[in-house]
Amino acid sequence: MLLGRYLFQSVFIDQAILSEFKGVDFRGAFGPALKKVVCALKQVDCSGCSLSRRCLYPLVFGGAEHKDRRAPSTVRSRPARSVARLPGRPLTIVVRQDQERAREARDRLATSTHPCVIEPPDSVQIRFHPREAFAFELLLFGKANESIPYFVQAFQQMGRMGVGRSVEGRRGRFLLQTVRAAERVLYAGEGQPILDEAATVDLRKRLLYDLATVPADLSGSLTVRLRTPLKLKSGRPENVSLPFDALVRETLQRVASLCHAFGNGEPALDYRGLTERATRVQTLGQALEAVNPVDGTNRRDRELLQGGLTGEVRYGDGWAEFFPLLRFAEQVHLGEETTFGLGRIELVRSV
Repeated sequence: MLLGRYLFQSVFIDQAILSEFKGVDFRGAFGPALKKVVCALKQVDCSGCSLSRRCLYPLVFGGAEHKDRRAPSTVRSRPARSVARLPGRPLTIVVRQDQERAREARDRLATSTHPCVIEPPDSVQIRFHPREAFAFELLLFGKANESIPYFVQAFQQMGRMGVGRSVEGRRGRFLLQTVRAAERVLYAGEGQPILDEAATVDLRKRLLYDLATVPADLSGSLTVRLRTPLKLKSGRPENVSLPFDALVRETLQRVASLCHAFGNGEPALDYRGLTERATRVQTLGQALEAVNPVDGTNRRDRELLQGGLTGEVRYGDGWAEFFPLLRFAEQVHLGEETTFGLGRIELVRSV
């Protein structure tokens, strides 16, 4: 699965008032801007559009519709005649085990997977003045990297439309100045061409290599910092906690769904065994809190943040086997609403 990371540097034209977590503001502005750029027929509803299967907008906001999406071969039921010849294993038990593996695979791939993540400005500042600079990053998965010019144009359009709260009847407009991919400048300002040169790394290939070559000297504790609210796909825990096995389940689901939708298929990992072994890793300490949006936040923004966890958790020995998986998650975010920056984690090792 290819990952491209792009740095957008901008400057405000007007005074702007944003939320403390700026994914809220980007959520409300990016969709209309992208649709204005890519929609040829200017339809309100995409469901009946004859171009929807080739349009970037439903791919971004409707989730990946991959033509090869299917249950991975590792969980297909075996033919009954082959199962019946296995000594000491009744047919009904083996079939039930295959069905359970197939169900687990379906659960991992059940949710829509989106081809991008916007990492908004990482700052608690909410008031910005004209000519004040800010930056954000865009992550693209798979073939979405081929559409980087459209994403650049969408953010240009978003700058013209404005973001944040209305100030004197106008949202804060901004000017997109540069877009970079690694050391390459893809866009250098108004009137300049947008280069179609993606800079990508194959995360799936790197993950499989790292899993096969985990260093033997990984020890000590591991701290996981939640840099933006983490909303677990399994639902909000009854108490404010993040056991290691819950973190690993969330990570495995993210690995499976991204690689299945935008890579060469779900990796053949020991999903059940990894989850079971993760229960042995103990939590040494935590400083977590649940996000409770302030009064006055609109309904959609409350839904975006409600139920998220922030803070950090420190885990004891036994995490080394899972470190490559967590490094994968560190680069692509975890949980729900990742498109607008939720679920960003940071790993800190201590010896």
